[in-house]
Order: sequence, then structure tokens, then C-alpha cells
Amino acid sequence: MPNKLLREQVTKRKYIGIICVLLIVSFTVTFPLIGCKQAVETTSSITAEPMITATTSPETTAATATSVTTATTTAPTSATTTEATTAKEPNESSTATTKFKWGDVLLSAKDWGGVDIYYNTEAWNYVNGQSTYGLKWQCVEMVRRFYSQFNFGLLPGVARAYQMFDAVKGKPGFETFENGSRQKPIWGDILVFGSGKGDGLAYGHVAIVIEINRVNKKIYFVQQNVGINAKDSLPIDDNNFISYSPSEKNVAYPPVRGWIHSNSNNG
Repeated sequence: MPNKLLREQVTKRKYIGIICVLLIVSFTVTFPLIGCKQAVETTSSITAEPMITATTSPETTAATATSVTTATTTAPTSATTTEATTAKEPNESSTATTKFKWGDVLLSAKDWGGVDIYYNTEAWNYVNGQSTYGLKWQCVEMVRRFYSQFNFGLLPGVARAYQMFDAVKGKPGFETFENGSRQKPIWGDILVFGSGKGDGLAYGHVAIVIEINRVNKKIYFVQQNVGINAKDSLPIDDNNFISYSPSEKNVAYPPVRGWIHSNSNNG
């Protein structure tokens, strides 16, 4: 009996030992496996978004590509539009939009053999100060400055440009000719426009003759205080009658009264 009990106890101890070994092995193996599984799950979670992006449908990919293309081309298109608008500015200077500012030289003395012609805004009746020869930069101021500097005579100051024709009539050193006279105007003569209606036209206008072209039947003149139009032309017929329209620059002039000639001017 003692031997039998001893064998049973030994057997039980073996089983208990085996069970303990199995538990230890099981515990040791289980935890590393759990750790690996967590690592795999974490890695899968990180790579999930790239995988989704990579498997995006063709339609979505095309839309994304279109969006990127649009974003890429939008900025250059806007820049081109701005440049085109900027480039148009010089071409639009014949309207109220102009690159010139008050007092800028529109036509230099050397360009026509006379005196500098200045910009006086787009308003015919704009006044800003006074020079030796009149209100800056009105038409009368330029004509008086030109005659004085070329020793063609001292022109009287007038309140209205159209009054200059009668103001010098009969005065020594000057001759006046009505529109359509046999005596044609020459370079340096003063073209006098009569009074008219509308903004500025009631004051008349004066300009300097620079050429008559009998081929195209045009008389060319320079002037001040007609916007940016320092040079212009009007039709003239064989009888020296000057029409007040149409002008080369589409300016609405009053009718031409005539021209003033200085006896000191040889053309």
C-alpha cells in the first residue's frame, strides 16, 4: 500500500508539473502573439487611407485631376487678363481715360517748329493758374506765347477765344481774313473758331495753322486745351472755305470765323 500511494503521488506531481509547464508556455506564447496582432492592426490602420486613395474610382481620379489642372491654370489666366487690360490703357487715351496728367507736354516745340503744347485735362473750361500769356493751359495762352516768342506781334488778351479775331482787326502788323477768303492761310496763322453751343463752345477756339494739303483737301493745325488732341485737321475746299466737321480726331468744333495773319510771318 505504501508503494501504491507513493506511485500515485509521483504520478499526480508529474501531471501537476506538466500542467504548470503548459500554463507557463501558454502564457509566454500568448502575450507575444497579442503584441504582434496589435502591431499588425496598428499598421493596417495607418495604411488604410493610402489604400483608399489608391483605389479611388476612375471618375473621382478624373475629377481630382481636372480640379488640379484648373487650379494650376487659373492664376496665369488672371495674370494674362490683367496684362491685356494694362496694355489697352495707352490705346484708350483718346477717351477720358488717359495716361497724361495736367501740365504734361502733349506736343513739343521741336515736333512742329513752334512752342510746347500742354495738356489741360478733358474739360475745355478747366483753369489752374496763369502764365505770362494767359490762363494755363487754355488755347489762347498757347497762341499768345507762340506769337510772342516768334516775334509775330503782341496779341491782346481776350476773355473769349472767338473775340481775338475782332480784337486785332485793323491793328498795325496784323491782317484778318474771313473764312473762304482768296488769301489762303499759311504756316503760323491763327485759326479762329466762332462761338457755339455746348460745354466750352460758347468761348470759341483758336489754333495755329501748320499745313494745307491741296491733294486731300485738308488744313492741319496745332492747338491747346482740346483734350489730348494737340494736332487735328479739317476739310478745306479750293476757295479756302474751312468746314468745321468732320475733324480727323472727331472733335466737335464751332464754325470757323477766319484766320489772323502777322505781317512778320513769312510762313
